[in-house]
Amino acid sequence: MDKGVCPYPTLKGCLLLYVSFAIFSLAIISLLLPIVSIRETLLFTSMIKVLPKKPAKIDINGPKLGTFIGDLEVVDSEMNLLTLSEFLSKETVLMFADTGCIHCSSHLERFIVAKNEFQKYDFVVLVNQSNIDFNQYRDISLPTMFLNEGDEAMSKLNINLLPTFIFVSKKGQVLSVLKSVRMFQKLFDKYEKVKLDNNMKND
Repeated sequence: MDKGVCPYPTLKGCLLLYVSFAIFSLAIISLLLPIVSIRETLLFTSMIKVLPKKPAKIDINGPKLGTFIGDLEVVDSEMNLLTLSEFLSKETVLMFADTGCIHCSSHLERFIVAKNEFQKYDFVVLVNQSNIDFNQYRDISLPTMFLNEGDEAMSKLNINLLPTFIFVSKKGQVLSVLKSVRMFQKLFDKYEKVKLDNNMKND
């Protein structure tokens, strides 16, 4: 036996030494593991706190169907104060938008196309700002008005998402609330079918 490797002259003594060393090493590792685990847990918790949180899902947006919103106050391009009921002459789609809405511009382009496609209905843009330059809306080829009460009006109508599209009767009754122009075709088809069915029942 090489004494430079094992200080004990017998094989049994060397084996006992190696076993003792192994047990000691395992004991040290078992003491360090909880410390490492706690450190990793704290690091993970810190990361969770700084990660962007998923926005809460909004299940309800817009006024209840059947609600009358004809008394909603708006300001036209000539700075006249009006209510919805004063200019509604037929079924109308109202697009609620905001000058700070990054999605509204693309929806506005589709809204203008829809106005040309579905000429049986009126299309009006209602913007949640009253203290901005009207000239930036002069080129829009459909009526554009501004909510007189701004955020307060949006809150009363329970509008949490922009843009929001509200289909109203000529009396200002809410017939449908939509989140996309792409839903118009299906809405109008259904609406015309209901009107036809009601007319047949009344005949």
